[in-house]
Amino acid sequence: MLSEILTLIITFIAGGGLITLITLPSIRSKARADAMKSVQDVYQETINDLREEKKRQKEDLTAQMDELLKKIEKLEREIDSLKKLKCYDLSCANRIKHQ
Repeated sequence: MLSEILTLIITFIAGGGLITLITLPSIRSKARADAMKSVQDVYQETINDLREEKKRQKEDLTAQMDELLKKIEKLEREIDSLKKLKCYDLSCANRIKHQ
């Protein structure tokens, strides 16, 4: 009986069972740290993607705004030129009649 217990203990030690019990807490903490790093990497990637999307949207809006400002300037010039042709005095000879 004693020899069986002694054999079991020697087998446990020689087979790495004792080392596993000793190193188990450090293995667990390393696994937790790796999992947290993976989560942080995913969050950082998401943040970078959102920043890039916001930058593209800002560029698109800026281009649209510039285009609209050019159209407004063109329309204002056209309105000014049309105002010069129209006389508000009903008895004026330069007055253009509406059709």
